[in-house]
This record gives sequence, structure tokens and C-alpha cells, in this order.
Amino acid sequence: MKKLIIVLFSIIAISAAAAINPNTRPKSSGNYYSEQHRILDSRNYYTSENTTNSNGIVVSLESNSPITGSLVEYNYNYGIQSIKNYRNGVLDGKVYYFNGDGGVSKVSEYRNGQKNGEEIDFSLSTGYSTVISNYRNGVLDGPRYEFDDKGSLTSATEYSNGVKEGTEVKFANGIKIQEDVYRNGRKNGKSVSYYTDGSLKAEGTYVDNVRDNEWNWYYPASEGRNIKRLTETYDYGKLKSIKGQYPDGSKERKAELVNGNGDFEQYYNNGAIKLKGKIRNYAADGTWTAYDLRGVPVARNGFNLGISQY
Repeated sequence: MKKLIIVLFSIIAISAAAAINPNTRPKSSGNYYSEQHRILDSRNYYTSENTTNSNGIVVSLESNSPITGSLVEYNYNYGIQSIKNYRNGVLDGKVYYFNGDGGVSKVSEYRNGQKNGEEIDFSLSTGYSTVISNYRNGVLDGPRYEFDDKGSLTSATEYSNGVKEGTEVKFANGIKIQEDVYRNGRKNGKSVSYYTDGSLKAEGTYVDNVRDNEWNWYYPASEGRNIKRLTETYDYGKLKSIKGQYPDGSKERKAELVNGNGDFEQYYNNGAIKLKGKIRNYAADGTWTAYDLRGVPVARNGFNLGISQY
């Protein structure tokens, strides 16, 4: 008799800051070359040869005082590694980082030694932004955007004081596929996912990063829009019940749990039993048996709290 492999339920999850803009486009590193050349062409900048770092303050070796202006740093091949702007010896203004080919790899903005404002990471291959972040007093604060190598937005997240706060939206090929709400860095509120055609895939609610109340999963639009496939009920992360159905509304699976214990049954679309077993402490336990359409056992497996025994 064949070994039985089962999936009980949907263990695999279906993702005061400024609001995110889902229409945000990637930025080009080429937009920053003019400032780079302006600084270099001026010849009016500091280097590591005429400065030193004293307790976090960059000081001119000539005047022995904190520098105000641009500091150009070079790599071992004498290529430009970074251009940093200082005021009174601490970072203040734009900071540019460069890759080995001389392209801009990152642009950050500082105020009084801390990141404040926009920070952009650029792809070495395309020159377009892979991440656009916003900082306030050295921590993430405001919208943060991520892009793929094609320049398409893959995620947009709101941050406040260094943690996720507000909405996070994920995209695939420009289509929204996931939306979650965060509070104090944890999922709190409605969670919705979509198929790539825009139709509803799943929806539910998180409380303090765990599922709560009713969660619903839906069939693809090819089966009809918003037809429920699976419903699970939770009590602050604890699974209470499972109910599955076929597109025509007939039952597909069911389980009622009390303190994580109960019976599980799955059915063919004609109502015949397909799979049967027990759940203990929220995991498959004991002998699970699968049946063919005639009701004949065709596979068995033994479990000890979710761990297969043979």
C-alpha cells in the first residue's frame, strides 16, 4: 500500500508614516552624475590624505578643525569609492557610493550625522533603483519601495520609527497580489491576496501577527469569481475549524477542533470519503487512511503529532 502524504490545512500563508504610492517608478543612477562631476571638477574637496577621523568627527589635517564640504574617497584601484558631504565634521547632505565600474550604487542623505531623507540603492546591471527608502533620525520612516531587475515595483511598505506601520503591498509584474496592515511592526488587521488576474485569492484578519476569526480562500476566476474553496476559523492563532468545498458548493473537507483535537475528513466531489484521520494538538496523529471512489483503502500512514512514523 502506498505511503500517504497529506496537507491538512493552509499552513503556508498566502505580504503615522507617509502613505505609499503604488505608481512609484524606479529612479536612474544617471540622474546623479551631474552632481558627482560638479564636485570633482571643482577640485575643491577633501580626501583621506588630508583628513583624519577623531572620535567620529572628520578633521582637516591642515587646519586641525572639523571639515565642512565634500570628502572624496578612493578604492585601491584609485577609482572613486564615495563622495560624502560634511558640516562641522559630521555627515550632512548627500552621500554617493560607487561600484567598481564608476557607476552610482547608492545615494543617501544625512543631516547632523544621521540618515534623514531618501536613500536609493541601484542595480549594478541596469542602473535603476532596486530599493527606495526614507529615513528620519537614522531609522526607516515613511514609504519604502522595492523593484525587480525589470524596474517593476515588487513591494511598497510604510514605516514609522524603524518598524512597519501601516500598509504593505506586494506586486507581481505590476499586479497587486498581497496587501497587509501592520501596527508596531506586526501584522494587525485585514490581509488580502489576489491571483495575477486581479481576482480574490484569500482574505482574513491578523491580530498581533497571528490569524484570527474567519479566513477564506477562493478558487481561480476560471471556476467563477469569489467562489470559496476553503474556510478556516481561528481564535488568536489557534485553529478551530476547517471547511472546504468544491466549486459547485458540495463539501470537500471538514474538521472541528476542540483545544487542537478532532477528526479530519476529506471527500470526493460525489460525497464519497477520500481521506480520514485524527488531529491531536493541531497536527496529524495516529493512522490516516486514503480511499478510492469505491471506498477501498488505497494508502495509509501513521503520524505522531505530525511526524510520519512509516
